[in-house]
Amino acid sequence: MTAPLKHSDPITVDVALGERGYDIIIGRDVLPSLGARVAALRPGARTAIVTDRTVAKYWLEPTEASLAAAGIATSRVVVEEGEGSKTYAGLEQAQAKSFNAGTTLLGYGNPGFSNVGCTITTPSSFAGTTPTNCIANNRRLEEITVGFWQNLYKGDYGRVAAGAEYEYIRRQAFAGLGGAPSTDDNIVMTSLRWYPF
Repeated sequence: MTAPLKHSDPITVDVALGERGYDIIIGRDVLPSLGARVAALRPGARTAIVTDRTVAKYWLEPTEASLAAAGIATSRVVVEEGEGSKTYAGLEQAQAKSFNAGTTLLGYGNPGFSNVGCTITTPSSFAGTTPTNCIANNRRLEEITVGFWQNLYKGDYGRVAAGAEYEYIRRQAFAGLGGAPSTDDNIVMTSLRWYPF
């Protein structure tokens, strides 16, 4: 069993994801410091609070008050409880806008860009850079996400919950030399969590 946290002892959990990393602050009475923490991380940031109606009843106004005290503009999105609110589907599509300056290809979605290497896996495919033979500007992205959480145990020793999420992403690129490559990604994530308090 985890010892109770003192009011002055919040725990910081570092989620190490490189440039996308972030901290999770766990403790009692830490919500009033939210605004100051966000302002220190991102001066001038605007925020959106996404929550369901049950959580909003208790925590939405204190959260907004903390952000407002730090001068942070915020908007709210309150959804219904249940699994239906955990389902997301989206579609993004861009229009090409390109031109050439002599022999230099410029713009977005230029039909002269090379896509001939997009179907060939090489070490540079995992380097995080765009190879010159696979420009593949995004033309269309489609995504759908569904998931759920289920309490397995809830009692004197806290709560144990299991969750799963499925995500489908389809990416289509603008046509260029070598065609218009596309990909279909299927992602499954599972989680088993224990909440001691």
